[in-house]
Amino acid sequence: MDINRFVSRRKELGFSQVQLAQGICTQATLSKFENNGQIPSLNILQQLCNRLGLSLDELSQNDKGSIVYLNRQLKQAEIDLMIGNLAAVQKCLSNISINSQSTLIHQMQFYLIQGLLKLLLDHDHEGAITDFKLVTEELDQEQSTIWYYLGQAGLALVYDREQNAIAAKERFKLVTTYVDQLNDTAVENITDFEYVLAISYILGRYYWQHGLLPMAENYIKFGLQLARYHHVTYFVPRLYMVQTEILKAQGADLLTIQATIRQAAVFAEFNHNQVVQKWVQEQGKGELYDAN
Repeated sequence: MDINRFVSRRKELGFSQVQLAQGICTQATLSKFENNGQIPSLNILQQLCNRLGLSLDELSQNDKGSIVYLNRQLKQAEIDLMIGNLAAVQKCLSNISINSQSTLIHQMQFYLIQGLLKLLLDHDHEGAITDFKLVTEELDQEQSTIWYYLGQAGLALVYDREQNAIAAKERFKLVTTYVDQLNDTAVENITDFEYVLAISYILGRYYWQHGLLPMAENYIKFGLQLARYHHVTYFVPRLYMVQTEILKAQGADLLTIQATIRQAAVFAEFNHNQVVQKWVQEQGKGELYDAN
């Protein structure tokens, strides 16, 4: 990031640090950015740049540690993670340079994605735990962001896969309490809804796999409601996939099950979700899904 350009523009326009920071952040935050390279949150940096008539692109250029570059790569990694394209996730992460000067949000986002990738590839559980704990115990010690709960969900998934039921249950309880509070909120008032969708799916799948069908159904329905309101489709095929398994476990009639599988199939095709598309094919082999 070209901090010198930022400082030069501030001085050129006659702003002191106090004047530039007023109403946006503390003077100390601005000083740490200019003198020590500690990048503030994206929202704060954007407001400071707006006041100076600078764009983030002008500061970022195309270096791998720039905010614009990180935003693009991490968002693409999230999308590829949702649709099960793990090779693409690996490529995105390998193209990213994360260090202590990266924004706190970018650091948490990176380590969360990296932890989930290690878990899904199922070859480095210890590495996944390290990544998730970096988010929950170091980067967000105050438990003030959605990333804290995503990190706890990640830890719960690792412990569940390792059949450490007590540790998994403890972590899931933290995440469940958080989502239950959101469930009492009008969907239009929920921020970070894309990440809340991810957590809803994780909880729904966990409780379905452990035979707690009413709880599973509650989180899946909440996720679908959230997805409909915000017109988000990436997690919809996975939500319908788990809803189908819940219906089977509840002994629902064949037509209802087939209709839900079709919903999953449509959204999986639309979003190129390889995981759910494979699952739909397996349902067809079991004669539960009529492709015609």
